[in-house]
Amino acid sequence: MNRALIICGSAGRGGVTEAMCQTAADLLRSEGYDVCLLFPSEMDIRHCTGCDACAKGECVLDDDMNAIYEIFGESDLLILSTPLHFSGPSSLLKTVIDRFQVYWHNTALPHPLACGAMLCAGSPEPNFKPTVSILKAFSITTNMAWAGHLEFPDTDRRGEEGVGEAVSEFIGRILAARGSLSSARTGPPCSQRNE
Repeated sequence: MNRALIICGSAGRGGVTEAMCQTAADLLRSEGYDVCLLFPSEMDIRHCTGCDACAKGECVLDDDMNAIYEIFGESDLLILSTPLHFSGPSSLLKTVIDRFQVYWHNTALPHPLACGAMLCAGSPEPNFKPTVSILKAFSITTNMAWAGHLEFPDTDRRGEEGVGEAVSEFIGRILAARGSLSSARTGPPCSQRNE
């Protein structure tokens, strides 16, 4: 079965970022994917300390990143989602990304085949480029193909209006471009995990 991991980088529930994530999860499930949707805002994830112990194989911090590493390694597709904060990703999502330093030292670790991103911003003409650059760099460092990104601006005015159509088009593009992302992943289904 194809597996997808969606990481929602919003600090709160019920907003546009979560709506994008829930819509993407529903669409991927309808295509036969086992989907794990994770909310770092509800997890215990500490900041990378730069100790470089991960050069020896794994992060020494014992927190909920261990669950993310496990699901990440079992997934075929990763979708990162974040609201823009000063043209960058949320601090929650950036904290998660920074904890993947172990992949800098060992790109052979299990990872999804492809990574895409869904970005939203309150202003009508936000600068998405810095966030896209960061997420692409993360994708390259962890040895994943970049599957593209969705830009959803002007949320202060329109809220969730148009989310369904935008996400549907984005997920459709990923699936059409990537074909079957399945790589015979193993591990318990997302529905059996404690999230």
